Amino acid sequence: MASLLDRDRVPDPCVLVIFGASGDLTQRKLVPAVWQLFRQGRLPEQFALLGVARSDWTDESFRDSMRTALDEFVGSDSGSEEEKTSFLSKLYYLRGAPDNSTTYTELTRRLGALDAERGTGGNRCFYCSVPPSMYSEIAEQLGIAGLSRELDGDGWCRIVIEKPFGRDLKSACALNETLHKVFAERQIFRIDHYLGKETVQNILVFRLANSIFEPLWNRRYVDHVQITAAETVGVEHRASYYDNSGPLRDMIQNHLLQVLCVIAMEPPSAFDAESVQVES
Repeated sequence: MASLLDRDRVPDPCVLVIFGASGDLTQRKLVPAVWQLFRQGRLPEQFALLGVARSDWTDESFRDSMRTALDEFVGSDSGSEEEKTSFLSKLYYLRGAPDNSTTYTELTRRLGALDAERGTGGNRCFYCSVPPSMYSEIAEQLGIAGLSRELDGDGWCRIVIEKPFGRDLKSACALNETLHKVFAERQIFRIDHYLGKETVQNILVFRLANSIFEPLWNRRYVDHVQITAAETVGVEHRASYYDNSGPLRDMIQNHLLQVLCVIAMEPPSAFDAESVQVES
């Protein structure tokens, strides 16, 4: 499992672009996660995070907001002021709507400037922290702006989308079709952040590396499986998202069924992405 996680690897120089940077997910999860990577020495020196959102912020006000988020959501482990200042200096902000073509014109300019300033080598990762209905629009606009291309010697490009992937099979297939018009499959990362929880990641090790449980982990000995999602956070100010997606799409058909897949899947031939995907 250690080889799968590859904890000691430091990524290539890059710019992480977060669409929806003023939203709850960015402040509660994404920036604190990047902060922890920074503290662990697992970010490249040539790194920048560029937030894109509609809020009327500047680089400085974005940094101030993310400083507040670190204090609130990381708490006692939020590091020294010197560390936070160093980390926050890597954060930048672009005001723009993800469905407006002028946003991508300015985005192209800012990315070029960050490549020159930070030495990020043209490597870009686009993270869609927006309602799922915006995924197709963002992908199409990135394609029109030429930001999805990977040119020889000119860096790599990735796009990350969070669950849910569409409202049903038809819309999920339509989303995949749109993504594949702009990005190659190897550039697309569909993620469910529950699979990043340490307890979930430890399930395979607990199952397969434990000589007591491995022989018993099958239908002959397991009577039933019960998965509890013990959430302490309510809907809060995400009502518009919840009204559209609902708790079934938000929690059960992705988070909890993904955990069930990890529990019930056949042992993969190797701990790499393709082998795990085949078995799950």
